Amino acid sequence: MTSYDEDVLSNQSYINDGTVLERLVDGLLLTPGVSSVDFINGDFNALIVVSRIHGYGKQYPVIVNDPKTGATLDREIDLSTIKFKPFELVSNEQGEFEY
Repeated sequence: MTSYDEDVLSNQSYINDGTVLERLVDGLLLTPGVSSVDFINGDFNALIVVSRIHGYGKQYPVIVNDPKTGATLDREIDLSTIKFKPFELVSNEQGEFEY
């Protein structure tokens, strides 16, 4: 990512209108005619994770509360180890899915 992409991520107008991630992905895509709206949610989310890894590294620090004890836990998640669930639905004759 470049300083332009950093500007997109911190653009308050994009954040307020809910388009910051779409605009980020649009700026990162290199294929002419391809836009963030062309991706299904799962693929879009994968692009966001990969963009995060390449822009800031695979370690993602988080602070979470243990729901059982209420303790605050500082942890790091290795984003490169995230496993995606396989798509297991079978389409009907029209290529549509019921879920």
